[in-house]
Amino acid sequence: DRELEFDDILSAPLPRAPLEVTFRAHWLAIEGVQPLIPENPLPEGMDVAGAGKKRKAAEGGEPVSGKDPMVQEVLSQELQLYYEKVTTAVLQGSPHILSAALDSLRSDPGLQALLPYFTQFITDEVKHSLKDLSVLHALVSMTSALLANPQLHVEPHLHRLMPAVM
Repeated sequence: DRELEFDDILSAPLPRAPLEVTFRAHWLAIEGVQPLIPENPLPEGMDVAGAGKKRKAAEGGEPVSGKDPMVQEVLSQELQLYYEKVTTAVLQGSPHILSAALDSLRSDPGLQALLPYFTQFITDEVKHSLKDLSVLHALVSMTSALLANPQLHVEPHLHRLMPAVM
């Protein structure tokens, strides 16, 4: 490698500046879901041809199917199964299973992708279970467990959790 003198570097002419400086903003993720736009990378396991159809549908018109196009691509099978097990434990599980689910919600670092789904579940179930105190207690415990998890970034979802808790 060639050695360079510090004085040579300082006395060298500066490179030309670009002619125009432009800025462009776009959403990387909206409520934990990455939109299918050209600026964002494709989710893992998604084929390029299917993504183009879904991007066109998301930009201009009707959805490709009746489901939200991002739900199945964003959540892995394991996360979907975890969501089902936790929500079942909250709604109808025994105290032992509920305790295990809440402990998992308090400590599992990989739940950020599920956070929008959990907040929606909590708000929906509070609306439907206003007269069932055991379900309400389990939902408040679930909210407390999610808030106690130090790895979760809950602030973007507080506006949906606060009415349910109050």
